[in-house]
Amino acid sequence: MYLTGDVNYSYVHLLNGHVVLSSRTLKWFAQQWPSFVRVLKHIPVDQQRGGDGQQ
Repeated sequence: MYLTGDVNYSYVHLLNGHVVLSSRTLKWFAQQWPSFVRVLKHIPVDQQRGGDGQQ
């Protein structure tokens, strides 16, 4: 799972391929889910899963 940002919205890219639009910012998600690390300014990735669901 990973996130992408677009101004004040975020897209949550799920492992099953679905994409969910959220009105939360990437900063908000970073504070809620500390296991995510920003690989680029606008794309935080879950470092515990490597971004692809593998542990």
